[in-house]
Order: sequence, then C-alpha cells, then structure tokens
Amino acid sequence: MLRCLCALALVLALLDHATTYLCLRTPEAAAGLVREANPWAAWLFDRIGLGAGLLLDTALTALALLLLSETRRLPRPIGLGLAGSVAVASGVAALNNFGVAMRLGLVGGAG
Repeated sequence: MLRCLCALALVLALLDHATTYLCLRTPEAAAGLVREANPWAAWLFDRIGLGAGLLLDTALTALALLLLSETRRLPRPIGLGLAGSVAVASGVAALNNFGVAMRLGLVGGAG
C-alpha cells in the first residue's frame, strides 16, 4: 500500500512539475501575470532557473518518496500520511496549473 501511494505521489508530482514548466514558460509569466505560488519553489527558480529548479525538485521528491517507500523505521500510519500529503498537495497543484494552462490557451478544453 505504501509503495503504491508513493508511486501515485510521484506521478502527481511529475504532473505538477510538467504543468508548472508549461505555465511558467509563457509570455504571461515573463510579464509577471503568471507566477509560482509556492514561495520556496519561486526562490529556487529565481536562483538556478526554472528548468534546473524543476529538475532538482523532481530529483529530491523522487528520492524522498523512494526512501519513504523503503524505510521500515517509520510507523506505517506516518509513512502513509506523509505519502498521502505529497500526493494531495501535488494533485491540487497540478489541477491548479492545468486550469491556468487552459485559461492561457495552452491546452484545449472540452467542447
């Protein structure tokens, strides 16, 4: 169960990172109309760039989820809670980014 939840969290984090990249590479982002909402990520992107920042974030997220899925030192409920928190936060961020991408005309909507 924990490994499956960690895998889901990683997939949702990848969707978050891909949609973040899509939205922050636009002229609207360059004009300041679209920005990163997470202050820690915004700081990282300002320091090392969007692409490098997302690669670093992805690598650290994947490593943390791998360690979480394989460790036996944490009680199971805590591991499930941590993985679930990453999955929910990443899923919400990806949905928000997808909505922004739709409003910017970067992805098609239904109909």
